[in-house]
Amino acid sequence: MSWIHWKSFARTQNLMTKEFENKRGEHVTLLLDARSSGAFEEQIRFAASILKEASARKADLTFLTTDAANSVIRTISGDGQLRKALTQLARLQPIDETLAKQPNYAVALQGAGAIVVISGNPDALFLRAVLSASRAQPVFCFVVKKGSEPIQGFVDQNIKAAKALGVTVQVLTDEQFERSFQGVAKA
Repeated sequence: MSWIHWKSFARTQNLMTKEFENKRGEHVTLLLDARSSGAFEEQIRFAASILKEASARKADLTFLTTDAANSVIRTISGDGQLRKALTQLARLQPIDETLAKQPNYAVALQGAGAIVVISGNPDALFLRAVLSASRAQPVFCFVVKKGSEPIQGFVDQNIKAAKALGVTVQVLTDEQFERSFQGVAKA
């Protein structure tokens, strides 16, 4: 974006422009992986807590899920959008992997700032689609697990694959919800 620099023009009689950088990193897109997992309810609760906090802070947040039946909620700036997002979360049912929205959410991720993924099992195929749509924006993935249960072997392998792709991954339980998003805000 550029504007004409009128003071410079008045002084030198040469047309000059000011160029502004896009405000990167201020916008966050929250993507909830709605595929079936053992910690699906915890994922919903974590997404709801992020949405409430973002609304309270008037953050620039876009919310979407991998479920094709749900719409993208562009900016959660008021009570109406927050209520719509929370209603969408309350109605959300886990979906089969084959029904997960294939990169249709790519359009919503393009031009977004940081992308925060909430998943119970962040497999490499899913994260590759997110990374290709993100266009070099930072991607953070919260892997939500139930209580103190150990992580299953295939989930652990997927976490290692996600880290190898360059995704920042944090495993957390419901007791850690409050502190976890603060770490992303600092990164």
